[in-house]
Amino acid sequence: MSSPGDSRFVDAVREAADLPGLVADYVALKKAGAGKFKALCPFHAEKTPSFHVDGQKQLFYCFGCGLGGDAFKFLMLQERVDFLEAVKLIARKHGIPVPARGGDTRGEDQVLFDINEAACSFYRDQLHADGGAEARRYLLHRGMESATLDRFQIGYAPDRWDGIKEHLRRRGFRERDLLRSGLLVKKEATGHTYDRFRNRILFPIRGLSERCIGFGGRILAEGIPKYLNSPESPIFDKSRTLYGLDVARPSIRSASSAILVEGYLDFLTLYQAGIETVVATLGTAFGPGHAKILRRFAEGVVVNFDPDAAGASATRRSLDILLEEGFDVRILRLPKGEDPDAFVRRKGGDAYRGLIEGAPTYLEDLIQEAAGKHQGDGPKGKLLALHEVLPFIAKLESSVVRLSFAGPLAEVLGLDEGSVLEELRVALKGRKSMLRKDITEPFLAANQAECNLVRLLLENRDFRQEVLKELDEVDLKGSPAAGLIATVRKMEQEKEAVTYPGIHQRLAGEEDRNFLARIASSDQPLPSEKEGWGCFLALRQRRISRAMKGIQREIDKGRGEVNDLLKQKMELGKELEKLAHGPSRTMAPLGASH
Repeated sequence: MSSPGDSRFVDAVREAADLPGLVADYVALKKAGAGKFKALCPFHAEKTPSFHVDGQKQLFYCFGCGLGGDAFKFLMLQERVDFLEAVKLIARKHGIPVPARGGDTRGEDQVLFDINEAACSFYRDQLHADGGAEARRYLLHRGMESATLDRFQIGYAPDRWDGIKEHLRRRGFRERDLLRSGLLVKKEATGHTYDRFRNRILFPIRGLSERCIGFGGRILAEGIPKYLNSPESPIFDKSRTLYGLDVARPSIRSASSAILVEGYLDFLTLYQAGIETVVATLGTAFGPGHAKILRRFAEGVVVNFDPDAAGASATRRSLDILLEEGFDVRILRLPKGEDPDAFVRRKGGDAYRGLIEGAPTYLEDLIQEAAGKHQGDGPKGKLLALHEVLPFIAKLESSVVRLSFAGPLAEVLGLDEGSVLEELRVALKGRKSMLRKDITEPFLAANQAECNLVRLLLENRDFRQEVLKELDEVDLKGSPAAGLIATVRKMEQEKEAVTYPGIHQRLAGEEDRNFLARIASSDQPLPSEKEGWGCFLALRQRRISRAMKGIQREIDKGRGEVNDLLKQKMELGKELEKLAHGPSRTMAPLGASH
């Protein structure tokens, strides 16, 4: 009986996998040649793209953090799943039936996904049952259409202490897993467990894989909190999750811009009105993790938080974070102090789009807000307003752009432009330099000669067959290319086609796989065979020199027969001299004793 781990099934999924298409679901790819793409790395923070994807070789590699691999590896890293689960995810994406497997062999994270999907179905059914009448009336009052409720699987948690608990236990889920998911809460005093969500409209929260990772619930009756989210779990990280990004990302990627709002209903109303570049926070503060996720798809953000004091404060806090990630930020303030949901229901989507197009830059907004806040406070007020704005101008990288704001700022505040420039210089002196801290490249030990040699071995069959006759395992001792070249040699001996996906499949070590991905991502021209032989010679020369130094150390320490050691060193010296004249097809490999 076949299983998800069956090699034929895995091979079929690997053959069907489209790495660029898969990666594009998570980051915005930009063409970088025939079948090649670049992007901001989804696995570490960066401002310039160092993440490479090769569609022909079906491998990715990041020159910033050193991670690389195939489609399975990408999903394992991105979705934090094991190998078999990654295989199944890609299989489902391409319509390949997943073989059944006896017993419950699901990983712990997969159980949580299954629980959430089962809960999502239960809550959706409850919304349309008799007990969900009040919830339906509320959603209708808020302008929600049936198609929107179905599209986003909006549900209702009944006003019971054990509604979801009993339903999921009957489905065979264990109570300890229901607690891990956050759907149940345990009362410490008694050990009794009960439903977290009761008498609430529930908004399923989905990750970029479009799987349900948690819920947000709005209470219908009086009570606090008004909104309640699932707690963090192994599959739900609030600091890196934005509501609606799973469906909005194609539009955001296309426009390279996003609209950032605060609530579930703000998102749903805008999306229902055809404004599909919108995402929402989860009722929590917008943080660096949210900005990093959004930066994968957009270069610009329009911030449209609620007009109350809390919303204004959240807007200011988000500015530092968005600017640090390099976003082009604009601020939208709606008339009459309305939130996005209320405005769109009153005026419609076209009116909202018009305001988005005219939204001022964050600096223009800051200048106007600061001037209005301190209007009538005299010279002291002007100075206070100036000092509120200057730190943000100082963050701009371009000196030309920074100076361009001096005039408008002076005009709005009624100050002398020279005074503004002097204050700006002071602010710039206090600006902290922000240095990107990249993850250490794990293959600095691999010099260019080794990289070039491996590329030729992989991509030039004639060179591969000739150089493998000469290349000895001892030549590769201590080289990061050793495992990869040993795999290529074995594939050649077994008459198996040497391809990047094929090699990647056979490599066992994670470092070897990352090294292969790095080689595959090179944008340099393929070296000539002459250069390749030069790389081979450099490798052997390095090994001989290392052996000679080892012998000299033995002599210096007085170990062994000095005459024998000197003789060995002399032979190595002669071999090193021969290498200066190029490779010999009759060159005997040096023994491991050296």
